[in-house]
Amino acid sequence: MFKRFIKDSAIYGLSTFFARVVIFLLLPLYTRLLKPEDFGVIELLTIFGNFINVTVALEISQALVRHYPDASTSEDKASYAATSFWFTVFAYTVFLAICTLFSRTLSLLLLSGAGDQRIFLVSLAATWCFGIFYLVQNQLRVELRSIEYSVSNLAMNLAGIISTLAFVLLLEWGALGVIGGQLVGNLVGCILSIYFCRQTYSLSFDLVKLREMLSFSLPLVFSSIGSAGILYANRFVLGGLLSLSDVGLLGVAYRVIAPVNLLVLSVQNAATPIIFSDYQKPDSPRELARVFRFFMAMALIALAAMSLFARELFRIMASPEYQSAVSTTPYLVAAALVSGMTLFTPGLHIKKNTTMVAVINILGGIVTIALSYWLILMIGVNGAAMAALLGNSFVFVLFLLISQKYYPVPYDFKRVSIAILLCLLILVGGSLLKEINLVNITLKVLLLTLFAAGTILLKLVEKEKIGMAFEQARSRLLMLQKTWWN
Repeated sequence: MFKRFIKDSAIYGLSTFFARVVIFLLLPLYTRLLKPEDFGVIELLTIFGNFINVTVALEISQALVRHYPDASTSEDKASYAATSFWFTVFAYTVFLAICTLFSRTLSLLLLSGAGDQRIFLVSLAATWCFGIFYLVQNQLRVELRSIEYSVSNLAMNLAGIISTLAFVLLLEWGALGVIGGQLVGNLVGCILSIYFCRQTYSLSFDLVKLREMLSFSLPLVFSSIGSAGILYANRFVLGGLLSLSDVGLLGVAYRVIAPVNLLVLSVQNAATPIIFSDYQKPDSPRELARVFRFFMAMALIALAAMSLFARELFRIMASPEYQSAVSTTPYLVAAALVSGMTLFTPGLHIKKNTTMVAVINILGGIVTIALSYWLILMIGVNGAAMAALLGNSFVFVLFLLISQKYYPVPYDFKRVSIAILLCLLILVGGSLLKEINLVNITLKVLLLTLFAAGTILLKLVEKEKIGMAFEQARSRLLMLQKTWWN
């Protein structure tokens, strides 16, 4: 499991690495061309689209991931694929038609009059394309076609970046240009991923299999609503209590920590199909524990690095009017990493107890909303970031406690706890180095190096696995390059 996990993590990570790096490097340009209010509009529209993407199709993509590997014949697999595809197209088309009819009212409610009807309509089209793209990407994942997944994902990101630059720099469309770039990118990715699955999909539609998948996924809709509350409630509450400018500040902070989200996303994309295809093997729990230790080492190193150099990053990545968001960095990074840790609590999903999954996520959403109101009123934007961390931590603990009853994994929390304590000590020491100068940067590099060495001494990272990870990344990069040019 570990070797395969490293291999697929490298592929999935590399598929978005270059595009995300370009987006990351363009952030200084965007923060100088767009006002915080513009970022607030972009953030709320993007969050609205993400919320729709996990609810409109009734989470049938998750049912596909769960049922497709268990199908006994190729005919059954093809039927699951086609049924989920056509249901998704139908659901998103109905959504697009209804929202278009009421677009003026919905745009006023969502943006409080800050954006016109055009940007909302463009956002609807982008959401339609991404919804279908997301389902087809999951099809590529369950077929373990990581190269095709990577190529289509890379094409989507690059097309979005290029078109956004054209719309914002040349046409000066502002926030509308960013949303328009999302539409172009999603459309390109959707078309290319469907092309890769052209042999998989057919015109067939099986009502029996649809009912089977929806019986699994319907509780997950409520679960996703709860998850959306955990992920996005802080920004909606922030906009309601304070202003769109404050939402924009937090949105830029989320973009500054984009490398951490890339780490979490690549791990999730690689590990999920492997866990569900291998969980019945006798050594799978032990292997999953090894993967967890490796993930925690990388996560804590990322937390230390992003937090230690947050001031330097913001000085480079954002214009002066966004610098006040630097203090949110440790909370947002930790929240993203804790969210990724729920991947290692698969017991409820393995037992198909999606009702309990929904209950936990809904509770998490409620807790996050309540914390957001309380903490934002107390400490402003930092309160929104803290609420995200506390909400994700609450959900992870619940998942862990219940998952271990269904699918026990021999996690070594003693070593992990020691590593977390060391990381906190490093961050406390780094917080004293507030001035940006060569001496402080050198000291921060030394602290980070010492902590990375500590993860090896604690055996969270095995020396031979480091070489394996780099070798797999190099070989998969060459394979991805070859596939792209062919």
